[in-house]
Amino acid sequence: MDKAASYYERVQLGGAAQKIVSSLRQDAAQKVFEPLKELAVASKTTEPTSEKMLLNASFLVDRANEALFDQKVNEVHDKWDDKVEFSYSGPWPAYNFVNIRLTVDA
Repeated sequence: MDKAASYYERVQLGGAAQKIVSSLRQDAAQKVFEPLKELAVASKTTEPTSEKMLLNASFLVDRANEALFDQKVNEVHDKWDDKVEFSYSGPWPAYNFVNIRLTVDA
C-alpha cells in the first residue's frame, strides 16, 4: 500500500469517526438536555470543551425545583452511566445567563 492510499484511508476514517461523534452529540442533546431543560427556568448549551465531551450545558433552576431537577439528573445519569462519563456540578451563580453590554460615551 502506498503512502497516498494510506493517507486517504486515514482521512476517510477520521470523517467516519467525526460523524459518529456528531451523532452521539445529537443523541445526548435529545435524551439528556431536553428532559432537563423542561425543569429549568432557562438553559443553554455551549461548545464542548474537548473532543470527548458530548454535551456542555447550563441550567438555571428555581430553588423550589432544585430537588426535582437533581432527581431528573440522577435518572438521566442512570440511563447513560454505562455509556459515558457523567459530570454534574452546582449550584453556581447565574453568570451563564447574564448578558452584559458595555458602551463607551465619548
